[in-house]
Amino acid sequence: MDIQDLQDNSGTRKILKHCWPPDLDDFGEIHAPVILIDYRNKAWAETLKDYIESHLGQKITTEQLAVAVGCSASFVAHHFESEFGRTPRQYILERRMAEARSMLESGSSVLGTADRLGFYDAFHFSKTFKHFWKKSPICFRATVFPS
Repeated sequence: MDIQDLQDNSGTRKILKHCWPPDLDDFGEIHAPVILIDYRNKAWAETLKDYIESHLGQKITTEQLAVAVGCSASFVAHHFESEFGRTPRQYILERRMAEARSMLESGSSVLGTADRLGFYDAFHFSKTFKHFWKKSPICFRATVFPS
């Protein structure tokens, strides 16, 4: 399932889910049905989003997220995916990889990026980056800053 996260001009957030496998219409064309889910702008979800953004460089656990919103870890574990369209772990990884890409584009070193985003070491960061972006951070930097 492919998920797109959108925000309209009024600030209302919506999540589009592209369901898989796609359907065939009457003409034999492939169409993936789209389900529109309203993001309800719940205060706890906004708090979690802000907490994650401000703690990207640290290990973030479900228990820490629960403390941040004053709920149980069970509540966060069960309701996070319905609000964000992905598990806490997936969401945090996506945010870290987006931030890593941005940092590398702005000239940060691979080691500096790995350290700032809380990875165990540069090797672990490189492996994760390559898995996520299909290109190593060094190759990515080479495309941004050709020699």
